[in-house]
Amino acid sequence: WITDPPKSRMIYVSPAFERIWGRPCEDLYQSPALWLDAVHEDDRQRVAAAATEQHSGATYDETYRIRRPDGTQRWIHDRAFPVRTPSGEIIQMVGMAEDITERRQLEEEFRQAQKMEAIGRLAGGVAHDFNNILAAIMMQAEMAGMVEALPAEASEYLDDIRGAAERAANLTRQLLAFSRRQVMQSRALDINGAVTSLGKMLNRLLGWL
Repeated sequence: WITDPPKSRMIYVSPAFERIWGRPCEDLYQSPALWLDAVHEDDRQRVAAAATEQHSGATYDETYRIRRPDGTQRWIHDRAFPVRTPSGEIIQMVGMAEDITERRQLEEEFRQAQKMEAIGRLAGGVAHDFNNILAAIMMQAEMAGMVEALPAEASEYLDDIRGAAERAANLTRQLLAFSRRQVMQSRALDINGAVTSLGKMLNRLLGWL
């Protein structure tokens, strides 16, 4: 695109404007501020200020969003430089607006992948540490179960501890699978047994009848 220094008159605009902005080039020739009206409201003030500074020959290199007439949003990388006479007077502004939407989407997907990878590493580390704690709990429960003449009620408590520790171990296995350090394997689940075991534990913890 090429404009006069105040950007009040459009001298030339590439046909690509129609593809990117979704508007006829003729509309921009008639209303040179049309491109700015399409800029996302959150970016418009910054872009307008940068465009105004071009009048003094300031560097213009802006990335912003636009809204097309169909409601879709595109990311634009817009750059410009002044054309001067031998005496230094600015007579035109020449620039290029590039549609970088796909690039931005790929960059965002890459950032999200990096975040998930970091979360996976954290989950794996937590799972390993938690497994060490569970191993100690299960070992102590087994040793306590070997005490002679252990009351029946205490034996039931120890069974509950073992069951809870096993459920916690299952959770750590899921965390390890999430961190991609362990392959997840499906297995049949005894729903009745799981609910019964959980009910016994909740009854002791909450005092249900």
